[in-house]
Amino acid sequence: MRLIRIALTLITGTALAGDVALPTDKGFRVLRGDEAAQQQGHEKWVFERLKEAQSIKVGHTYADVCKYFRGDGGLSRVTQHRFVMIVCSCIKVDVEFTDKDGKEIGLPIPADARVSSISKPYLEQPFFD
Repeated sequence: MRLIRIALTLITGTALAGDVALPTDKGFRVLRGDEAAQQQGHEKWVFERLKEAQSIKVGHTYADVCKYFRGDGGLSRVTQHRFVMIVCSCIKVDVEFTDKDGKEIGLPIPADARVSSISKPYLEQPFFD
């Protein structure tokens, strides 16, 4: 944030408290006042959700996944399961599970099933079916 304020000072000659300069392909877009405060708050919230989504790793259990995600609607492969974040329904991950013997698991997924593969979090509108 300090670098952005320094850049704003260089561009405008003054740095106003609370202003945010966001880099673009043609310079900077300056947000002021309420717009700057809202952008900072929204960005902080999204980064917190992203950190939660990225906390699920190979080896975690289905129960661990269910702390932050629920099953999504729509069609999916038998062994690949799409999950939507509970508190932000546009953040999703695709997860594959195995049982204690390493065998792929379909539905229903037992609580002790282990994550064998997880996608990077991505954005997509929720399915309602």
